[in-house]
This record gives sequence, structure tokens and C-alpha cells, in this order.
Amino acid sequence: MTGGLYGGGNDFGGGPLVSQGQGDIFLVKLDGDGQHVWSRGFGDPKHQAPAAVAAAATAVVAISGEPSGAVDFGDGLHMVAGNFPQAFVAVFGP
Repeated sequence: MTGGLYGGGNDFGGGPLVSQGQGDIFLVKLDGDGQHVWSRGFGDPKHQAPAAVAAAATAVVAISGEPSGAVDFGDGLHMVAGNFPQAFVAVFGP
């Protein structure tokens, strides 16, 4: 599941995730029984907005959304060019 991350104390089972600014993105992976597998937060001091999440039977997970600043999905920092949000799709392996 994905959504907006605001403030601190957001714990989905893997420890608290804390927003770095106006609003970040969280991504939580659960197993077939609804138990926590991993959770991550993504963002910077500017607002980041998630849009959708999809999962495959191969345990690959993808999210999309609109970043307004800089976001690191684990493969290095992605910077938004200009003053307007842009779209992203990030894919995570099992």
C-alpha cells in the first residue's frame, strides 16, 4: 500500500517512518497474511504525492506519483526540474 506520510510516528510494523517535510510518500509491503514485510518513506522538505500502487505475482511492486523536490527510491537522488511537480514510476523487486 502507499499513501501520504505526514509528521512522525507512522509505524506500519518495521519501525517509525518520519516525514522529511510537507508530506512524503510511504510504501508498505505486506505478505499474504497481512504481516509487515518492509516499509519505506520517500521525500524531502517539499511535498511528494503518491498516486497508485501495483503488485505482481512475482513480488515486484511499483508506485507512481508526483514529486515536487528530490526523491531517492534507492537508486540515487532524482531531482524535479523547474517549479512544477512531475510524474514518476518506481519499481521495487521482491
